[in-house]
Parts: sequence; C-alpha cells; structure tokens
Amino acid sequence: MCLPRYQDIPPEDIPVVDVGGGVTVKAIAGRVVGADGRAVEGAVDTGATEPTLLGHPPPAGGTYAQPLPPAHNAFVYVHEGRVGVGPADAETPLDRGRIGVLGPGRAARLAAPDGPAKALLVAGRPLGEPIVRHGPFVMNTRDEIRQAVEDYMAGRF
Repeated sequence: MCLPRYQDIPPEDIPVVDVGGGVTVKAIAGRVVGADGRAVEGAVDTGATEPTLLGHPPPAGGTYAQPLPPAHNAFVYVHEGRVGVGPADAETPLDRGRIGVLGPGRAARLAAPDGPAKALLVAGRPLGEPIVRHGPFVMNTRDEIRQAVEDYMAGRF
C-alpha cells in the first residue's frame, strides 16, 4: 500500500561488465565483480528485496558463475539459444523460452555448451508475505484487494 515507483533506465545506462573468459554481463540490478576485481553496481536503484537482474550472453563454450546471497530466491530465463545451469557435473540444459528455478546456494553457474546464448538471472530476498491476487491486482489480503478495486473504480488508483 505504498506509493508506486518507476525508474526509466535507457539501455545505454546499463553497465556491461567484462567478467573474464570472453563473458560480459549486463548489470541491470545488483552487483557484478569484473575480471579486474572491481565491483560494478547495476543501473536500477534497488529496494527492500535487494534484487539481482543480470543479462548473461555466454559465448559458445563460455561459463559464468554469479555469487548470490544464500537467502535469495533465484531463477534463470533463457531468451536465446541453450544455457546449461548448475554445476559442471550436474548441469541442467534449458532451451529458449524456458525458466530454471534455482535451489539454495551461494552462486548461479551458467554455461553455453552448444553455441552463443542469452539468459537473464533474477534473484531477490523473499518477503515472506501472503499473496492474494484478483485480475491485475496483487495484495496481501482479500480486504486489500477489495480496497484496490474500489480505489480503481473511484479513480483514486
């Protein structure tokens, strides 16, 4: 029930970080450490969930491991090619259009064994709050949903 917030981030304002091995990472939100050891903050001003949103275009045969806070939930979405996710000895292949939900751990490892690929790595601190949804509205309780619909109908939304 807080005021909405919007950030307009043009693509040219998103840092691209060389992490070594021919791999570059787009730091949309969160922190990436470059091959030179310098930490680069993403372009998005993060909030309570401390999100990580990184674009990974691994080159053919390239791999990348991104450290993540162990308490964060994370997933990988593949939008081009095929990406292997997980440890080298137990890698799970994900094709274009697929999402891989990651289990607990301190890093997400992505690889492009079959050729160039592109994926988004998304992670954030879970809020642990109840979720109630109705159409486009997502709140914590049914009463909050009713209030949101009333506000919308009265032009106060």
